[in-house]
Amino acid sequence: MRRSALEWETGRDVPQDAGGSAAGERTHERSLDALALVPPLSRCEVARAVSGLGLRLDFVARVDLLAARLESACPGLILVDTDMLDCPDTLCMMARSLRADVRLAGLVNYWSESEVRLAGCMDAVLHKPPRPEEWDAVLRPLLTPEPPRP
Repeated sequence: MRRSALEWETGRDVPQDAGGSAAGERTHERSLDALALVPPLSRCEVARAVSGLGLRLDFVARVDLLAARLESACPGLILVDTDMLDCPDTLCMMARSLRADVRLAGLVNYWSESEVRLAGCMDAVLHKPPRPEEWDAVLRPLLTPEPPRP
């Protein structure tokens, strides 16, 4: 069962409104499935940072679980903490082979040398600890569908 960002943040179930979103969260016309490979202690911060984006966010704690989830149903957005997976190149190729429109974002510490390397395979690089304003500014354009080409 998927939990809303508010549920991850508070650690308790939140009543659903008629539209299916957790009460108290902003609703959007379209919500996107997102999967995050982040340590358990960071989940609340990550959930809070993306709470305004209308994502259906789920978490995994290990790389093998992430790979299995991608194979079963690749989400539209994947967040990867580089402390848990240092070199995500293979993961990026796998995800893109399963879903052409997948968006990938790497989470790195501020002033990390891996930012340049991640730019080669990730669509975005986000700094941690999460700053909601920065994450929103970086992720929102990625989540906007591209207009159809003539």
